[in-house]
Amino acid sequence: MDRRAFCRLLPAATAAAVGGSFLLPHAARAGDGSIAYTVQRGDTLSGIAHSFGTSVRSLQRANGLRGDLIRTGQVLRVPGGAFLLPVRQASEPMRGGLRTWRYIVAHHSAVDTGNAQIYGDYHKRRGMHNGLAYHFVIGNGSKSGDGEIEMGDRWFRQLHGGHVSSHEVNERGIGICLVGNFENHPPTARQVAALNALVAYLRDLVPNQTRVAVHREIDGRNHTVCPGRYFPTRDFHARHPNEW
Repeated sequence: MDRRAFCRLLPAATAAAVGGSFLLPHAARAGDGSIAYTVQRGDTLSGIAHSFGTSVRSLQRANGLRGDLIRTGQVLRVPGGAFLLPVRQASEPMRGGLRTWRYIVAHHSAVDTGNAQIYGDYHKRRGMHNGLAYHFVIGNGSKSGDGEIEMGDRWFRQLHGGHVSSHEVNERGIGICLVGNFENHPPTARQVAALNALVAYLRDLVPNQTRVAVHREIDGRNHTVCPGRYFPTRDFHARHPNEW
C-alpha cells in the first residue's frame, strides 16, 4: 500500500501526524524493523520495555541478557520497535479512553496478498457496515510493507470486531490479521517481530488484563484452522503468556 492509501485509513488529524518522528531520544531505526536504543543513566530494563511497548522478556531474548542488568552506553535492540511507531503515535492520545478489551486474537488472511484497504473493501461488499473486520493488519510485502502495521477504523473508533463467530470475543476482542496463508508457509520474520511488538504494546495500553489467543483457540464453533499450521503458536504464547 502506498503512503496516501495508508493515510486514508486514519482520521485526518492522526494521518497528518504519522509522518513525523516518534522515536524517543537516543533511539535509531535499524534495517530489520527493530530500534537501537542507547541506555542512559538511570534507565532500567523494565522502564525501556514500557517506553517501547514491549516486554522485559523480549528485550532479554533479543539482546542475549540473562537478567535485568544493563549499563549506561549499552546499545539494546528493540525488536519490532520501528513497526510500532505509527501505532504508538496514534494510540497514546487514546490512553484512558479505550474500550474494555479482554482478548487479543491473531489471525491469518488465508491468502498471500492484500492489505487493510483491500480486505476492508471486501468486508464491506460482504455486508459489514463498519468495513475491515480487524483492528490491525500486518503486511507481508505484497500490497503493504513487510511487517507494516496498518490500523483500521475499528481501532480509531474503538468499535467491536467482526473477526470471529463468537459475539463475546467480537465485542471485547482486538483482531490482528497477518497477511498470508500460513497453512502453506510461515509468516515472515518481520511480521512476527511486528506482531510481538504490537501485542506487548496493546497489553500495556489497555486498562485491564487481556487473554492472548489465536483464532482457532477461541472460536471453536467455527472449526477454523486459522492462523494455520505454520504460524508459530507455541512461541507466540511463550512471549505473551496468559497469567489469569
